[in-house]
Amino acid sequence: MSASTRSAPTAAATLVYENFLKKMFGQGEPNEYAVERASGAFSEFAKTLDGQLAKSKFVAGDAVTLADLSVAAPLMYAPMA
Repeated sequence: MSASTRSAPTAAATLVYENFLKKMFGQGEPNEYAVERASGAFSEFAKTLDGQLAKSKFVAGDAVTLADLSVAAPLMYAPMA
């Protein structure tokens, strides 16, 4: 597992927290440094995911697995983050 795939959940969570939840709970403005780092990490993850999906229909092969669901779950917040 590469560093980008290990850091993807953390990067997604950071982006959701900084750009969405902080505002919703009145905790101030996003930390630009945290957003910049998380955006870079998430970008690397997205490249890895694109490469995998170019080879197979789903993350772990030709059928939906828990891997697909775990990748898709945080992406529902992407438009807000």
